[in-house]
Amino acid sequence: MQYLSSEAIASEPHNNCVKLLGILQPPGDSQKNIQILVMPLLHSFSSPKFDTIGEALECFRQLFYVIFF
Repeated sequence: MQYLSSEAIASEPHNNCVKLLGILQPPGDSQKNIQILVMPLLHSFSSPKFDTIGEALECFRQLFYVIFF
């Protein structure tokens, strides 16, 4: 991700990768197993609209899994 976001590679017309704004290390992660990648917001989580309740529930399941685990 850092390589694809470097100035030399990011300016390539075929590079469609979202630019990496930063990397955060959560407090308490002494083994440095977890890194949080900071990227620009591309669109809201509810855009496009969910077609079914199952899609909405799956979205929230994935969001809360990342937050709590």
